[in-house]
Amino acid sequence: MIVSIVFRHGTENKHLRHWINTQCFEFEKYTKDITRVQVVISRISHHKSSSLLQCHISIHASGRKYIDIYENQRNENVAFNRAFDRASEELSQQYSGRGFDRRNSNHLMNQAGLYFSDYPLGA
Repeated sequence: MIVSIVFRHGTENKHLRHWINTQCFEFEKYTKDITRVQVVISRISHHKSSSLLQCHISIHASGRKYIDIYENQRNENVAFNRAFDRASEELSQQYSGRGFDRRNSNHLMNQAGLYFSDYPLGA
């Protein structure tokens, strides 16, 4: 898994960079299919007078659609932590097994020589 961390518009923070790198490897507990995690911390304008910090987390996993999370906060630590929580929740939903396509399982069992008729319901 490749972790890429980018700070834009003068938002560089060495402690936050280390924290982000450490936390991104926590995504592997959901799946080993993740190939790349990209985190971008940048300053964005907000109502022309003040600015917010935006955290964008992009997770790429083989065979899955990309996960893109954006979080805007006044503090870069809070922005990352909230984006991390949302990304973890999204990974948990994608890899919890609820997305398993049962229509395809019949085909896979037939290829393995197993048939649903061999296993009556309730047995």
